[in-house]
This record gives sequence, structure tokens and C-alpha cells, in this order.
Amino acid sequence: MLNHLKNKPLLILLTFVTLVFVVFGNSLTNNFVFDDLAIVRNRDELKTISHLPFLFFEPYHEKGLNTDLYRPITMISFSINYFVFGEKPWGFHLVNILLHAIASWLLYLSLFKITNKFRVSLLAAILFLLLPIHTEAINPIVGRAEILSLLFIS
Repeated sequence: MLNHLKNKPLLILLTFVTLVFVVFGNSLTNNFVFDDLAIVRNRDELKTISHLPFLFFEPYHEKGLNTDLYRPITMISFSINYFVFGEKPWGFHLVNILLHAIASWLLYLSLFKITNKFRVSLLAAILFLLLPIHTEAINPIVGRAEILSLLFIS
């Protein structure tokens, strides 16, 4: 039944995007919450695209907090998000949703390449895509760091 999808990875990606919007699409109406305020919304250096190269030297948390977190790719993605969508929270949530779909799709591709078992790879990736715990990475904007980590692993 699913074998017709085996050689159509873009159709699988489209299916993943559809599924992720059905399950997590309600986050598009969320606002900035908790760490989103300190790490994303209240950071002026993220709001100008010309500051992009300097984000490799900025701390992840706002200045003054004693933290050793270093996440320049996440910070750059937030800055690009500001450039494209402005300060609208739905734009940040949209990117998180799409990144989760892409990360899950890359997981599918990796599993299929390793195991050469189409159905098992697809089922595992769909289960990963739909796991309720991923609400913790998708709903808060700062959860993007976790989503991006899978993109680089896959």
C-alpha cells in the first residue's frame, strides 16, 4: 500500500508538512512566552540583518546572565526570521513547524539509507513527527535549538 511512496521523497515531505500542521498548527496563534521574551523578542541585535556575523560572538541568553550556552545557528535563524516576518510570533512558530517537518523527513531518509527498510523507516519517522513531547520544542520559539540539532545530526 505504501510502496508507491518509496521513490517519491518529496511527496513524503509534503505528507510530513501536512501532518505536522494538523498536529502542531495551533501553535501559530501563540505569542512569545517565557524564554522567548528574553532570548528572541527583547534582543535588538537579532532585529537587524547587518548584525548577522556578530551573532557568532553573542551569548544565547541575554547579557548579564551567567550561562555557557552557545547557539549561533539558532540565533542567526531568529535574525533571518525577523528579517522575513518582522516581530510577528506566528512567523517564528511557522518556521519551527516547518523545521520539525524537515527534520522528521531527514530522519526518515537517514533511517531508510541505513536500514533499507522503507515501511519501518517511514513509520519510525512519522511516529517521531507526531510525538506529543515535541510540543516542548515546537511551541516555544526557543525550542528551535532542539529542532535544529536534529537537522545537523540527520
